[in-house]
Amino acid sequence: QAYMTLGDQVSAQSAFARAAALAPASPGPLVGLAMTEGMSGTAGLASANALMTQLQTRFPTSQVVAFNLGWLALYRADVTTLRNAWARTIVLGPTTALGDLARGLLSEIGKKTGSK
Repeated sequence: QAYMTLGDQVSAQSAFARAAALAPASPGPLVGLAMTEGMSGTAGLASANALMTQLQTRFPTSQVVAFNLGWLALYRADVTTLRNAWARTIVLGPTTALGDLARGLLSEIGKKTGSK
């Protein structure tokens, strides 16, 4: 994640790939790999979304997958997917840090658009 923050897509992909090899049943590193695709613009966002959608099928109860699917939707201005993904994040863990964050973000979006 540090490499992503620094904008170093190649190093981020390498680090997430190593982590995925060490923990192949964990969605976290795979989410990281998908999110690094989104660093390369519009085509990358489409690729990241396709990967994240596959991860949602593979890990249907993963709050990390649901939250990041919403984050990608935000970047693509896909409000319907964003709302659904973050609502799912809350359902999967209403009292977790991601659940709280998703709730707060949805609340802010609701304020901006005049809806819940």
